[in-house]
Amino acid sequence: MKKLIVLLLISLSILSFSINEWNNEINPALLNETNRGFFDFIELGESFGLNISEPIYSIPELLKMRTQDVVTVDLNKIYNSLNKKDLILGILTNNEAHMKINLFGLKLGTYTNISGIGKINIPNKLLSIMVNGNEINKDYETFGKVDLKARVEAGLFLGLGRFGIKVGSFLPLLYSDERAGYKALFSTNLNDMSINGTVSAKIPVYSVLLPEQLENIENLDTDKLQNKLMNNSGTKIDIGYVVMSENKPSFGMSLNNLTISKATLDKKLFLNANYTVSASNIISGGEATTTSNFNFEKDSDVSFKVDAPTNFSMFMRVPLLFDFYPHFEYYFTGNNINWGIEAKTSLLWLFPLNISLDNTFGIWSTKVGIGVNIGLAEAFIQIGSASMDLKDALAFKGLSLKINMSLGF
Repeated sequence: MKKLIVLLLISLSILSFSINEWNNEINPALLNETNRGFFDFIELGESFGLNISEPIYSIPELLKMRTQDVVTVDLNKIYNSLNKKDLILGILTNNEAHMKINLFGLKLGTYTNISGIGKINIPNKLLSIMVNGNEINKDYETFGKVDLKARVEAGLFLGLGRFGIKVGSFLPLLYSDERAGYKALFSTNLNDMSINGTVSAKIPVYSVLLPEQLENIENLDTDKLQNKLMNNSGTKIDIGYVVMSENKPSFGMSLNNLTISKATLDKKLFLNANYTVSASNIISGGEATTTSNFNFEKDSDVSFKVDAPTNFSMFMRVPLLFDFYPHFEYYFTGNNINWGIEAKTSLLWLFPLNISLDNTFGIWSTKVGIGVNIGLAEAFIQIGSASMDLKDALAFKGLSLKINMSLGF
């Protein structure tokens, strides 16, 4: 039986499938490639990606929470698992759609992309107060950091041979100030046995949208968004190059987000968030009350210029038992490096399989994926873990999800 399994794995490696058009974020020339055989005259594709980074709950626990009407958060479990480190929560989203047409080897198309990143740092001191309490008649104050960014992009694609170019407009919908953060204050009073706790944030952000539009983003008028994209957006270009071997991409590199003109954010806002807990006469059975508030407040009209985050990317194929694809992106602003490695194969030419490990903007994720490709239609789903710490990601904490779908004619 073991010999049979080994032979099966070897046979699967021969049928390895390549990096495809869904990876065009790291190299636009990948939009040239297709796994469709004869169904490559017109292609419609869409992908959805989500990483929820947290070091506490496993994937089954998170999926179970989704079905519960009431979710109980165990602060003791959270605090004890951190080993005196701060709690960092993060979210990454990336939604892409494209359409391309093949005119005798010349690929022309359009694409859109909506992406976002959010990180919040919860100091260990704050968690300690919430779990262990604070000293009577003593005030405690602590601070945490917040990072919020969201962007929409749309443009045209041209591919010929080994080269691919994307030219598009980009517009940040939300861009937090580098100093963005919040403060927490806890106090107790011996005279009336009261406890008061406040977590408040007044986060400066830049945007092209009004406060009421951000607060109801799900109902945003697309015509108004398109108008902003025309008037306030910047222009960028991606240039990619891919070498093919055995009908698979074997090496690629690209320069992405080369800014031709900057985007203009014309509104400075404050994201206000407050949460308070108050209790008095706790010895005689007094009740605790909580209040919360969340809103955007306009501060002033500004002209804040934003670049697209220019980066250089590279990948290569290492054909071993499976096809291994190490890849990285180097961002010139901030010297940030995103990197990862994927092992890919397919079963019976129809069912692509992969396993991956990557680090994107400080968030580790591990994923396993399976799909189906019948030429006319293709679908692929990857699910795994996500966390700021590698050991938590390997322990399947957090949630990472990516879904790809496309049609070819």
